[in-house]
Amino acid sequence: MNPSAPRDIPIRADPPTVRRHYLLAGCSEVEDRIAESSPRVTGSSPLALQYTTNVVIDHAVSGKRDKNQFEAGRENILWLDLLHGFGVKSQDTKPFASILKGENTYVGSFGIWHSFYGNRGCSLATERTDLRYLEQCTVYKQQREGLLRERPEASAAMLLVSDGVLLFENPRASTQLSEQIRQDLKRILRFRPDLSYLAISGEDLRVRIDGVLAEIEWLLTGTPGHEQAVED
Repeated sequence: MNPSAPRDIPIRADPPTVRRHYLLAGCSEVEDRIAESSPRVTGSSPLALQYTTNVVIDHAVSGKRDKNQFEAGRENILWLDLLHGFGVKSQDTKPFASILKGENTYVGSFGIWHSFYGNRGCSLATERTDLRYLEQCTVYKQQREGLLRERPEASAAMLLVSDGVLLFENPRASTQLSEQIRQDLKRILRFRPDLSYLAISGEDLRVRIDGVLAEIEWLLTGTPGHEQAVED
């Protein structure tokens, strides 16, 4: 059993059982709004953890772009199981992260956040990148719009990861989540609000997402002549 998973839920439990475990009794009315998506890989969990970012995204997100799992005019929520078979952690869903190794700072992205909120042509560094030597690093350009940009029928996505459940709302949804549903969802077991993206009243989620994308572009774009200035 995965030590990060709830003890009373087997690691290979069927997806609806896992999903229902996370929905509190007060959220039972939410379940019929959820479209199930439980990507699986065969083999042992340690082997699955060796899968690349692209494989995880392809299994978890890309396969849902062309499937019509949603009903028009409803609050549609996509449930993505990124725990079983993948072992994705909540930190892997951040738009980017930095680590220190000695005196050096490296940044990188796992790509999951981009697969929901990124736009075509935005920058993405899936490898550990030293900001001092951007010209020597590989910066990728996203090839497709993020899932929540392409599918306005999706009101939100819920991501089950090894250390919690995240809610990614769609600011471009044709039917936004109601405040009642949002309040119910925040009561889900192991909910991680600090790593979720919520379209709460008074906050413009589009502006927040655009700001994150602009920050990534700034981080991964070198300034001509700056490298020489650093050396001097």
